[in-house]
Amino acid sequence: MSIKRLSVLFLAVIMAILLVNDSVFYYSTKKSLTANMETELFSLSQQIQLSIDHVEYSSQTRDKLLSDSLRQVALGVKAALPSRYRDIDNSMLAELRVKYNVSNLTLFAQIGDEIVSVRSSDPKEINLNAKYWGNYRIALEQLFRLETVTVSEGTTLQSFWAGKISGSASNPGSKRNKFGFYYDGTTDYIINPTMNSSLIEQFDQNDGSEFIVAETLKNNKSLLEITGFNPRTFSKPDDDPSFYTVTNGSKNIRYSERKILFGQYNSKSPEDVSLIEQAVKLDKPIFFPTKINDKNVLKIFYPVKSERVQFPYVIGLVNDMEFIHNSLNKQLLNFFLVIVSVSIASLIMVYFIYKGVNRTKDAVAQTIQENYTDEMNSLMVAIKGQNHDLTNHLTTISCMVQLKKFEETKKYIHELVEETRLVNSIVHVGHPALASLISSKITQSQLRKIHFTYELDLADDLTSISGLKSVDLVKILGNLIDNAFDEVSGMNVEQRNVHLLGYTEENRLIFKLSNHISKSLSEKDLQAMFTSGYSTKKDGVHKGLGLAIVNQLVQRYKGTVSAEISGANTIQFTVILPIYS
Repeated sequence: MSIKRLSVLFLAVIMAILLVNDSVFYYSTKKSLTANMETELFSLSQQIQLSIDHVEYSSQTRDKLLSDSLRQVALGVKAALPSRYRDIDNSMLAELRVKYNVSNLTLFAQIGDEIVSVRSSDPKEINLNAKYWGNYRIALEQLFRLETVTVSEGTTLQSFWAGKISGSASNPGSKRNKFGFYYDGTTDYIINPTMNSSLIEQFDQNDGSEFIVAETLKNNKSLLEITGFNPRTFSKPDDDPSFYTVTNGSKNIRYSERKILFGQYNSKSPEDVSLIEQAVKLDKPIFFPTKINDKNVLKIFYPVKSERVQFPYVIGLVNDMEFIHNSLNKQLLNFFLVIVSVSIASLIMVYFIYKGVNRTKDAVAQTIQENYTDEMNSLMVAIKGQNHDLTNHLTTISCMVQLKKFEETKKYIHELVEETRLVNSIVHVGHPALASLISSKITQSQLRKIHFTYELDLADDLTSISGLKSVDLVKILGNLIDNAFDEVSGMNVEQRNVHLLGYTEENRLIFKLSNHISKSLSEKDLQAMFTSGYSTKKDGVHKGLGLAIVNQLVQRYKGTVSAEISGANTIQFTVILPIYS
């Protein structure tokens, strides 16, 4: 065969191999990069959910504090005003509004069969009729009858009721208002102090959901948008009657029914409605690559069902895919350059094959030796870097010993050992979600001055266990640890001990959590504590749901959870979950 034909055949074979190899590599790279992006977005969605859960829990506490604050304002207003509204001037309410730093003060009176606003610091609030106010009217009627308010929403205190955050009848542009109503029978009117959107939104700007959205976007440059969707109302048209209540012909926005719960919704796609419904129905995240404003993006719709929020919602993230497309375009350019280079090189190679095989072998051997030397040099640099850090520590310890700073030396060594222990223990948990939970609880325990320890002797890669969702494992342990932290928080510092033990045994995953308790518990208490609503706490915040949730999740996996008194004033919870590798 002639050199020409041999060269053409050789070049054709090389080109075919390169084409097949690059095609496979192109699509595998695209799939891998997309999968990595999906994993990152899923993890980010979980982080946002946890943050929003904490915000919702804080909001509920804040709402109770706002209700109590409004009641205190009403008591102060009652003491400053005559008992008859006819003896009160609107200017008096305006002065008291400034004094007590509320948005508005209004007085409601019964006129015939109607309940009407008769005096107010805001002229637009006068002569409002509560006839069509639903639960608000029921609450006002019960207050006038000196009854305890029994409507399902809002906060009820003595002679007082505060509704949930809602729109304003007199100011439709104010979407977030907290209304309080006080009546004890000593006046002929109900006192209605109000906090409006401007005051309430100050909280969200500092630590609310919008703050979380802003910080997350700032720390993730490829993330374009974060949206909290309300799946109950998102598919409805904007003029649907369920979005408003009507008072005296004025539409008031129902804040709880809004389509967008937090964040912005500018990256719209026609498929969004069906994708959100699908995510809720399947109870799993839905990924959707698309193009918006000539930009390739990847969307995720992450459904959330949490015990800490009023109703389920969907987290929507929009991520820029330009990185993936730029990487693939760069790969295509490299491929073209490789084709050209290989073509030229192949022709030259054919020529030099006949010039001397031995010289080619020597050149290859030399190249291999140079690459090996470069790799060894890189390895030595890395080793020197590690040795440098160790030398710094040893030099510091040596100087401190020479200066006879023994206590400081002991403290420095202890901190160095503790840092190494914490890092190594978390790294070897073998489960990213569980490692994150342990890290979070360590931080919480330090802030609450709780001595939280743990021993985890689990499989090398706990994520290989099938049939056990990471989110459920985190919920089980998270609720148990939170319950233990709450229990020991009220004790003396030396008694605030919580210990978690975890290990695998045959086909079982076992966790044992122990902590001190403030009072003795009977066997009846130990059996009842896993039922919904049972709680030993009297602060009105804990609803006895944590252990009930743990019990439900454990039963879902056909496992067991139990509690026993393991020592003097010490309780131990044991969770056993069957696992299959």
